[in-house]
Amino acid sequence: MKLMLRIFNLVFIGLCATALILLFTLPSFSLYSNVGIDVKKISSFVPETKYTKDLDISEMIGTDTIYVEIEFSLSVGDLHKAMNNDRETINKELLEKNITEIATMLQEPIDNITEYVVRTAVKSLIQDLITQEVKSSIDAAGGTQKPEDIMDEVGLNDLYFTRFADALYTAADSDDSSVAKLTDVVYNQIDDAISKAGEIQEGIDISGFDASYKEEIKNQMTDIFDELNITKEGGKLEKISELSYIYFTQYIKDQLNGKVTDNSVLDKKDTEDNKQYSTRMINIYVQTLMPDMFYTVVSYVCLGLFIGLFVFGVIWLFLLVITALKSLTGKPWTFFGPLFWIAGILEIIFGVGITVFCKFILPKIEIDMGNVPINTFAIAPRTYALGLSIVFLVMVVLMIPYTIFKIDAKKQVKEAKKNEED
Repeated sequence: MKLMLRIFNLVFIGLCATALILLFTLPSFSLYSNVGIDVKKISSFVPETKYTKDLDISEMIGTDTIYVEIEFSLSVGDLHKAMNNDRETINKELLEKNITEIATMLQEPIDNITEYVVRTAVKSLIQDLITQEVKSSIDAAGGTQKPEDIMDEVGLNDLYFTRFADALYTAADSDDSSVAKLTDVVYNQIDDAISKAGEIQEGIDISGFDASYKEEIKNQMTDIFDELNITKEGGKLEKISELSYIYFTQYIKDQLNGKVTDNSVLDKKDTEDNKQYSTRMINIYVQTLMPDMFYTVVSYVCLGLFIGLFVFGVIWLFLLVITALKSLTGKPWTFFGPLFWIAGILEIIFGVGITVFCKFILPKIEIDMGNVPINTFAIAPRTYALGLSIVFLVMVVLMIPYTIFKIDAKKQVKEAKKNEED
C-alpha cells in the first residue's frame, strides 16, 4: 500500500508543479468580448437633410446592432497596476489595443450608412430639379398633365435617377470636384431629359429652359451640400470616399467637446489623414465616455486575482513540498488541509464561476452606459484560476482511491506497531 501511496504522491507532485507552472505562465486575466453597437446612436453622425430625415438606417443595413469583438490579456504586472484603478493601464491594455480593430470593424457599416444617406440626398435632389423643370414646361404650355406621368413616359423613372445619382456620386469623389462642376453635369443631364420630353410629349413648352437655370441648380445643390457638410472653401467639395471619416470624427468631436481637459487634443494634426484622425478620436471617445462601472469592476477583479496569485502559489507549493517530504518517511500519505480545500473552491470560483457569472448573470444586469453607443455586450473572461481549478478537480478525483489506500496503509502501520509491542 505504501508503494501505491508513493506512486500517487509522485502524481500529486506532478500536478502541483503543473499548477504552479500554469499559475505563473498563463495570462493572469484574458477577456473575450462581443459588444453590440447601437446603429441608431452611431447613425446620428450623418448630417440630416430634408431628403434624409425620415430614413430608417437600421432597415437599410439590415440590423439595429453592429457586433464588435474585443479581446485582451493582462500580465501579473498589469494586474498590480489595474487593481489600483489605474485608468492609464486599463486604457492601454484593455482599450487601446482594440481601438484599431474596432475602428476597422465599424468602418464598413459607417461607410454604408454614409453612402446610402448621401446617395439618397443626391438622388432626391436631382429628381426634384427635373420634376420642377418638367412642371414649369407643362405650365408654360398650359398643359394639365402630371410631371410624373410625362417623366415615366420618357424613361425618367427610379432606375434613371439611381444611375444618375451613382454617376454624380462618383464624379464628386475626384480631387478637384466642386459645386460648379457638378452643376454643369446636372444641368446637361436635365437639358437632355427635358429635350427628350419635348420631342416625345405634346403639351409642354421647353423654350424657357436655358443656361440661366444653372444658377437655380447651383443654389439648390449648394444648400444640400452645405447641409451634408460637404462644401469647403471656394465651392470645393470633400471627397465622397472620405466623408464617413469626416462625419464620424465630427460627431465624436461634438460629443467630447467640454468633456476632455484640453480641447486641443480633439483637433486634427497636420501629420494625420482622415482615417488616422478618426481612429485616434475613437480612442479618446471610448476612454472618455466609458462608464466608471467598467473601471471599478476591472479594478476589483484584478485586486482579487493579484492576491489569489500569491495565496494559491503558496498553497500549491506547500502541498508539493509536504508531499515530497512525506514520501520519504514511513508514513507516506500526504496532508490535504482546510487551506487546500478553501483554495480549491476559490479557484473554481475564479476559474469557472466568473465565466458563468459573466455569461448568464451579468447580461441581465442593467448598467448605465451613458452616451456610449452600446446596447448589448457579452464577455467571456479567462483567469489563471481556470487551469488551477481543472488541476484541483483532477486531484479530487484521484483522492478517492488515494484515501482507500491511505486507510489500508494506516491499518498496516498500526498492526505492525502492535506486533512490535507484543
